[in-house]
Amino acid sequence: MADLQKNILRTSIEKGSISIAEYSRVLGVSIPTVTKVIADMIEQGLIQDEGKVDTKGGRRPNVYGLNPLAGYFVGVDIARHHFHIAICDFKGEVIRFVQDIEFVLEANADSFKRVCRRIKDEVAATGIAWDSVRACGVSLTGRVNPEKGYSLTYFVNDELPIKDQFEQQLGVPVNIENDSRAMAFGEYMNLGAKADPNMIFVNVGWGLGMGLILDGKLYYGKSGFSGEIGHFPYLNNDVICRCGKTGCLETGASGWALHKIILQKISNRTFLLISVIMMALSMAGMFVGTDKMVLYAAIALVGYGNSNIFSMCFANAMQAVPEKQNEVSGLMIMGLFGGTLFPLAMGVASDAMGQAGAVLCMAVGVAYLFCYIPKLSR
Repeated sequence: MADLQKNILRTSIEKGSISIAEYSRVLGVSIPTVTKVIADMIEQGLIQDEGKVDTKGGRRPNVYGLNPLAGYFVGVDIARHHFHIAICDFKGEVIRFVQDIEFVLEANADSFKRVCRRIKDEVAATGIAWDSVRACGVSLTGRVNPEKGYSLTYFVNDELPIKDQFEQQLGVPVNIENDSRAMAFGEYMNLGAKADPNMIFVNVGWGLGMGLILDGKLYYGKSGFSGEIGHFPYLNNDVICRCGKTGCLETGASGWALHKIILQKISNRTFLLISVIMMALSMAGMFVGTDKMVLYAAIALVGYGNSNIFSMCFANAMQAVPEKQNEVSGLMIMGLFGGTLFPLAMGVASDAMGQAGAVLCMAVGVAYLFCYIPKLSR
């Protein structure tokens, strides 16, 4: 009966709300058996009677579907510099979705525990009791074997698979999956009846990955790592990949490969000009922006631009006075001007003139940088 209950749940996910006759036809089980099991599942709170449905003729049958209040599921997508959390009810309706939570994926316990704490915080924010959560799914970049629960890219504890560690922290069943395979399965399920049982999903982002659906199921291959096309040795470019090998397809066809090519093609002056323009745009956003997302974008722009400017000015100073490398390094590391005097001036201006004063101080700095750009070596 347990297997039949699982099959009924799976059919409800795939078909939606259907009649007992339809369950019987799809599962190849007699109507009396399906009727009994459906009644048991209604009593358990897993299935609900959704009333009668109109037909072209004859008696109108009752249809049955998943009970959305039977429990909740949490999905977590962990990337290298952020992660997303989605919470859905038993019927699959998303009731909370939090995007781009700032985060640095590292192979240590602190990084791992931070994700677990945030998961529980987001569930609590919806008003859902944690004991109502039935399971959690986690997608990770890199080499992931969901059957054994291991991530061969990110180790936290050599004695336990990362899946078991998540389960210890969260207290619910956890399934881990490679991000590209998770995306492939998500697209397959989202297509519903239009989905082809055999499909290929290619994930082109910062890296390069692929997921395979064969006969309506994810394909893992003999090793459990099928789809790792990014690390297929295809190019004769002697570029060292993140995996340590040379010539991987990802070294020429991925986000980080494109980023590297762009940086190699543009001059120092052009790159600094782009960074300074980003800071100028951020000032405009801070000065006129009232929407929260505009201010967030302005802060991101000033952070990205400033990080580029710091490194380029540092490198240029080292080249200009190579005989005083120690002194230059000391000044830049301490941030004598940018790290102490400039924020102090912005604070004083802000107290005197409000936000416009701080932006004005930034404008002075950006104006200086525009004057500095022609002096920068190519």
